[in-house]
Amino acid sequence: MADKNEREEGEVDAGPEPDFSKKHTLENRWTLWFDNPNQKQTQKQYGHSLRPVYTFDTVEDFWWWVGPPTCFSSIPYTRMVA
Repeated sequence: MADKNEREEGEVDAGPEPDFSKKHTLENRWTLWFDNPNQKQTQKQYGHSLRPVYTFDTVEDFWWWVGPPTCFSSIPYTRMVA
């Protein structure tokens, strides 16, 4: 039986199991906003229809809200990009 410290060529030590209970704090809090203007806005009016949707300060909270990334192949083809 081989010693657990002996590795074969190319074998990588996976290290300790990751701790998924730990959240990864972002440097700043972020807010996702929704803007639904009823009509064309002037520069002075800009921002009056903005509404905060969700504020987060960890990577895990961001991905909880946004969800997993979409695979590009599942996005419908709408136009040719040159």
